[in-house]
Amino acid sequence: MVGQIITMTEDSLYILGISFVLVVLLFFSYRFNRKFSLINSFIFLLYLSVFLLLGNSYSEYGNALVWFMLLLFSLVVHVIILAAYLIIKYRKLPSK
Repeated sequence: MVGQIITMTEDSLYILGISFVLVVLLFFSYRFNRKFSLINSFIFLLYLSVFLLLGNSYSEYGNALVWFMLLLFSLVVHVIILAAYLIIKYRKLPSK
């Protein structure tokens, strides 16, 4: 494990891309509600670290695919929730 070179595979790019979109949405949500944004940031870091740790520790016999799919599903659901929140908040802004 020590000294192992981390390579970017197609799977890693999916996770990295969706995580980037999620972080951008978190920055936008910070404008509307700081508490909501900080709670979502904590939740994101919590499940990201848990899934990465478990995916790295228990990855034999195809379990790595299960952890990857759970992480990908969680990220997509989180992006959908944040996007819906931002759309609702943006529509409630008073027009000038």
